[in-house]
Order: sequence, then C-alpha cells, then structure tokens
Amino acid sequence: MAKDSKVGRLYDWLPYGALLCLLVLVYIANVHRVQKKIRAINEEYKQIEELKREYFSIKQKSLYDGTLNQVAKKIEGFDLEREVPVPKKIEKVKKVDA
Repeated sequence: MAKDSKVGRLYDWLPYGALLCLLVLVYIANVHRVQKKIRAINEEYKQIEELKREYFSIKQKSLYDGTLNQVAKKIEGFDLEREVPVPKKIEKVKKVDA
C-alpha cells in the first residue's frame, strides 16, 4: 500500500510538472525570438549609420562643388564669362534734427 500512495502523489503532481515544462519551453522560445530581433535591430542600426555617413559625404561634396571657384573651373572650356556683380556702396543716412 505504501507504493500506491507514492505513485498516487506522483500522478497528482504530474500536471504541475507538465505546466512547468511548458512554461520553460515558452521562456526559452521567447528569449530566442528577442535575441533574433535584437540582432536585426543592430544590423539596421549599422546600415543607418553607414547611410548617414554616405549622405554627409555627398552633401559636403555637393556644397564644395557648388562654390563659385569650382563652378568657374568647370565652365572654363565653354567660352563663358563669369558675371561679377558690381559691389554696392552702403551709405549711412544721417538724421536731420528739425
């Protein structure tokens, strides 16, 4: 009879053990899923940083190529003259007291 009571207690705890195993499996699956997402986020972050560097280098190059001297160098062979605006004289207006 002592054997039957121990086996009976084991069968009483069996659903709890199965639930515990299920929870452990869900926990492990969740950890793997989160780690996969973190790796994907890190990869996207690296791509964003690379694109940012590329954007700034292109922007810097276009700003440099757009300066008057660089444009003048590019149009030298086209028989074009550079239009130089006449500088304006700034005059100070004096107030007349009445």
